[in-house]
Amino acid sequence: MDNKPKYQLIKEKIMDKIRAGEYLIGDKLPSESELQKQYNVSRHTIRVALEQLEHEGVIEKEHGLGSFVKKEQKEGNKTIGVITTYMSDYIFPEIIRGIESELTKSNYSMLLVNTNNDTEIERKALNMMLENNVEGVIIEPTKSAFYNPNLDLYLTFKNNNIPVILINTNLDEVEFPSIKIDDIMASYRNTEFLIENNHHDIGAVFKLDDRQGKDRLKGFVQAISDYGLSYKNENIIMYTTENRDDILPYAVENLLLKKEISAIVCYNDIIALDVLNFCLSKGIRVPNDLSIVSFDNSILTMLSTIKITSISHPQTALGIDAARNIMKMVEDKSFKFEGILYPVNLDIKESVKKI
Repeated sequence: MDNKPKYQLIKEKIMDKIRAGEYLIGDKLPSESELQKQYNVSRHTIRVALEQLEHEGVIEKEHGLGSFVKKEQKEGNKTIGVITTYMSDYIFPEIIRGIESELTKSNYSMLLVNTNNDTEIERKALNMMLENNVEGVIIEPTKSAFYNPNLDLYLTFKNNNIPVILINTNLDEVEFPSIKIDDIMASYRNTEFLIENNHHDIGAVFKLDDRQGKDRLKGFVQAISDYGLSYKNENIIMYTTENRDDILPYAVENLLLKKEISAIVCYNDIIALDVLNFCLSKGIRVPNDLSIVSFDNSILTMLSTIKITSISHPQTALGIDAARNIMKMVEDKSFKFEGILYPVNLDIKESVKKI
């Protein structure tokens, strides 16, 4: 089974046809809808494949006319690998868009893979990057709170002086520069904001297998301790990638229906929206009965009648910063990138009530 992303497979099939002479220089390629039917994939997948071919100088698009095999193809353009835990939703499209836009300006190509937060898929993705001789890699490590079984491959990049930048988290075992928000301080600020609004019985939902979740739990605990509140294990829900759908709905229901908390800190906006929708289904009023704070300040915070207070994530800016610095590391081997820790910014909306 080929574990390459679908867009990469489509791109390679089109390239094979160009090499075989089925598509000659100057020929117009089939339309996106025709390619979609031909390869039985989504329109988005076709579009990404064509964008990659355009960025690599293989084809050119003419507005209103379509895509054509380019007469003069670029040779030797450099490729940056990008490995994310997810790709198609939430904050990830904006991060990827930021990376791609910056790479394209400097005639770099992007090889993009997502791992679905699975270490076996991550291993295949890391090997793919090595096999494709990428000049550098931007990686969001998989299950970053746990021991990573792919440390040997991370060390291969390091030992071969292939630049690596980590995004959203870091690895304890191997030192690479990282670009992320300060998750401990972000969680501290979220919790502190609830306390400032007189909430003393505060619950939380955090992710156990990602470093961000552990750091956000740490910030939560620090704030509870600093303000002299009681930390209650029964008010904390921890979940993993694998058991989220199995345990989270029941755990949230049990926690909220006990009515022992007046506020809750949610791991991210996806969880916050789930909690909000559960409240609406059970007649629990937000923020009158329950206040909610979250992380990432994604578009999801605006999708309900109650807008969710959330810590902002840089998203596109993070992608741009990652691309700029990985290119500097590729072009100038003496450049020492120390990483970026973004300041905390809480976007206050409607989901918290002062009591």
